[in-house]
Amino acid sequence: MITYSYNNIRNDFNKMWGDFMNVKYQAISNLNVACVYYRSFGNLKNVITIEVRKSPTSKWKTDTYKIKAVSSKYGEFNKIEEIQVENRKYSYPHLYIKELQFDEKWDVLNLIKNDTVTLFVENQNYEFISPVRE
Repeated sequence: MITYSYNNIRNDFNKMWGDFMNVKYQAISNLNVACVYYRSFGNLKNVITIEVRKSPTSKWKTDTYKIKAVSSKYGEFNKIEEIQVENRKYSYPHLYIKELQFDEKWDVLNLIKNDTVTLFVENQNYEFISPVRE
């Protein structure tokens, strides 16, 4: 697991919320967001994930907004609604993934080097920066 760092360029970071970063969304609400590379995530292998969750105090209507995630190196992420973990399925209302292809486990460090993932929620964007930099 390699967690991407949140780029707080608009000073909209509120606090950590477990594994998520709680950030301001527009003037009246907030979201919990996380961007992580996983070697294994349920039935998925070698994926960068970005997940958006509604925080307990959020006024955000999760089903009405256009959301997308884009990697500066690998393009647009795919939305995934369910992950299989052994015999159970888990639902994710806003989970986006990008699968990476490589042979050796350490190759991932070169693949995510200098990557930036941008999350677009309607007209607002959030940037996550790979911790592997030149």
